Amino acid sequence: MNHDKSQFNTGHSPLWNPLHSNLWSPFSGSAIAGGGAEFSPLDIAGLVGAWDGSDTAKLWQDTAGTTAITASGQSVARVDDMSGNGYHIIQATAANRPTYTDDANGRYLLFDGVNDVLRVANFDMHSTDECTIVVSQHKVSDTYAGYLVDMGYDAGASAGAAIASPAYSTGAGYSAISRGTETALAHNAPSSPAPDTCVLALLAKIATDTLTLRRNSAQIASAAANHGTGNYSAATLSVGDAIGSGVAFNGRVFRLAIYARQLTDSELSLVEKWAGSPAGVTL
Repeated sequence: MNHDKSQFNTGHSPLWNPLHSNLWSPFSGSAIAGGGAEFSPLDIAGLVGAWDGSDTAKLWQDTAGTTAITASGQSVARVDDMSGNGYHIIQATAANRPTYTDDANGRYLLFDGVNDVLRVANFDMHSTDECTIVVSQHKVSDTYAGYLVDMGYDAGASAGAAIASPAYSTGAGYSAISRGTETALAHNAPSSPAPDTCVLALLAKIATDTLTLRRNSAQIASAAANHGTGNYSAATLSVGDAIGSGVAFNGRVFRLAIYARQLTDSELSLVEKWAGSPAGVTL
């Protein structure tokens, strides 16, 4: 598994993919007429990991990645990382796997709100104190807080960031969490009640105590609370539940991308549009 950060995209032209010799990105669907390419999260510098729950070419029924997902209703044991860094998110326990679903709501991973979760160990963010997390999702219920993405936070056990859907401890809405040696929390409850399909984006920087949460390209929450000091961790990345389990997300996940820096507004807009496409969210 290649976790060398030298493999990160380094900011070339949005039409150039370092893993392919021509202008077409193999990670973003078909080429656009006229020789251009559809946007890929690889087109922006600082990508650490990206996963597409709508693309069966990246979904597997086994953790080794040998048995492809071929039909709606099959359990997903692995989703390949698009970044080239090898952070494939997996689930070895059959009963705890999300379900690939292709229906009128789109193509996505369905998490049951009980024990479905995908994880990868040693997701390495230890050399940075800032991040951007973009995820497209649909939450089914506001009854219990659910961790949509937990990037090393682990209930405050280590430096990391997380998005809760619905909001942590406050019901309807969404929460963003960022931690260095102290925990900062931003949430927009009781807005955005379930059912809700949207693109969420978390931007944070520990040194400047910056934490922002966006929904469909509009800021919905922020916090200038103390994050403490230091960088993020090389720790578990968990999708669909907290790292420690017991706070499972109930709903659909379409696409997810994580960067080791705060994206600019123009960069963020591109990633949010990419994330929203399979969810039917037009931005």
